[in-house]
This record gives sequence, C-alpha cells and structure tokens, in this order.
Amino acid sequence: MLAPLTNPNLDWSPGEILIQTPQFPEMLPPQHGIQQAYLNFYDIDFARLFKVDHFTSQLSVDGYQIHLHYVRHQVGVNQNKGTVLFLHGLFDHIGLFGHAFRCWLERGYDLVLIDLPGHGLSTGQMASIRSFQEYEDVLTKILNLREVFSEGRWIGAGQSTGGAIWINHMVQHQLKKPPVDELLLFSPLVRPAHHARIKGMYAILKHFVTDVKRNFQPNSGHQEFLDFVREQDPLQSKWLTAQWVKAMLEWSHAMEAVLQDGCYQSLSEHIHVVQGTSDQTVDWKYNLDWIHKVFPNADIKTIEKAGHHGLNETPELDKLLWATLDAWLGDA
Repeated sequence: MLAPLTNPNLDWSPGEILIQTPQFPEMLPPQHGIQQAYLNFYDIDFARLFKVDHFTSQLSVDGYQIHLHYVRHQVGVNQNKGTVLFLHGLFDHIGLFGHAFRCWLERGYDLVLIDLPGHGLSTGQMASIRSFQEYEDVLTKILNLREVFSEGRWIGAGQSTGGAIWINHMVQHQLKKPPVDELLLFSPLVRPAHHARIKGMYAILKHFVTDVKRNFQPNSGHQEFLDFVREQDPLQSKWLTAQWVKAMLEWSHAMEAVLQDGCYQSLSEHIHVVQGTSDQTVDWKYNLDWIHKVFPNADIKTIEKAGHHGLNETPELDKLLWATLDAWLGDA
C-alpha cells in the first residue's frame, strides 16, 4: 500500500515511480520523466551536481517495497572516503536531506539511502509500523548486502527514529561495537518528549481512535525548511497512527529495561551523537543520559539553539555541525 500524495496535482506519484524502479539486486539510473520530476522537486539529482553514478532500486523486506538510492563516485574522479548508510526519522524521507547528502558527496563519500516503510516512496501505511522490529529488519537486510555496494569504510547515520533503529540493532544483537566503522546519531530517539503524557493519552485513546491529527512542530530554526515541510512537501503525513505510537512506546519500554537491568553495554569509541538543546521532539536530556550509561565512550556534542532536525538547521548552526562531523570522521 502506497500513501496518497498530499498534493495530487504533481506530475509524479510514489506508485508510478515504483513501477519504473527495478527490483533489487538490479539497480538503474532514473530513466523516466516521473523519476526525474521527483529528483528535481527535492533537488536530489546528484548526477547533475557531481560526477557520480546515481542508481535506484526497490528492496523487498517483510512485505514492504523499500525504495533505495545508491550514489557512487565515478572511478578516478574523487578518492572514495567510504559509504554513508543513512536512516531518516518519523514523517521524513530521502528528499528532505539533500543538503546533508551533498555535504557528504563533496567530502568524497558514497551514499546508500532508503525510505523507511510508510515513508517517502516506500510502501506501507503512512507514518505507521507494527513494530520497530520491522525497521530493524530493513537495516539488517541492507547491512547483509554491503558487499554489493562497497567493501571499503562504512559510516552509519541515523536521524531521530533512524538513530533508534541503529541503537536497536546494537542492543538486540548485543554488539560490542557498531556494525559499521563509525556511527553518527542525530537527535536519536530513546524516549520522546512528554513521554508520560503520551503514554497516558495512548492508554485512553487507543480504544477510540486509530490515528490523530499531526501537530507540525518547529523542530528547526531554518524557517524555509519548516515552511516546505508544512506546506509544500507532498510526501508528508497529516496524521500519526496509534499503531506507530504503540510500537514506539513498546520500544522505549524495552530500552528502559536495558538501562535498569544493566544487561548490555558497549565500550566502543566509534559512536558519535549530535544533539540540539532546543529539541522539543525527544526527551534529549534523558536520552543523552541513557546513551552515556549504555555507550559510555560515545562522543556527545550538544549544539546550543539547534532543534530536532539538526541536519536542516540555520547556516550558522550547520557550520558547527559539520565542523564536528569532520573532526570525528577525519575530514577536518
């Protein structure tokens, strides 16, 4: 099931694009007008901006069709620094992170990018998931296919729920170090803001409603980005499903148990966390305390005044972010 566009007047739709997208392991450059229209709309036509090969494919996982992009520097053009595997957050999709992707391409990294189930061009009910395990299954599938893309250095990256997926993978598999060479977590979700209120409301409303009207939060200081998400992005859900809230609360409860039981800890030095102090989406102080206890050797950088969408912040805060990432990854 594909989500309907919030703007039905566009000259492309998720269903039409998936029809034209090959099934993995086949990967092809976008070859049809509707695919090009999609890339142009979000300004993610990387082959136009860089000397790269830009492939798309769809991957079958748990009954979902996962839309995938693989962006690879052409041989001899730029020394490859590694491959970034990026996971976005709730309500997000690949098209919203073009600036970050361009920054990584400029630094010589290749990209493996996906839309999670129920997001972007992937199938599934909009902003819904039966269990966070389904997100974990998507990540595990891609990690098992790494040799198809690159045998070099791998950088894992996750924004919000995307960060939760990486954390879940490490906890579930009791990993003492990340499954990649370096792991970047941006405003990772462990517990949402107003956690107790959400639990109470869900306990009452789950008997009466299946979804609630979404409240668009000012999760960045970049007003142009906020306006685009709220008013122009056709792939945004206007609703949050009770099923997603249930899955998130179950996952957060499991992470609380990890902390209370002390049954897992990773001493890896290859985990890096960026968190804005103006984040009102996640309970970031609790989350950083959780991370400090479970990943005590993680690098943690707080950026004053940055919101939840740290990869889409104002130019001033963006400079601070990338200076930090460059230092961590050796690109400074």
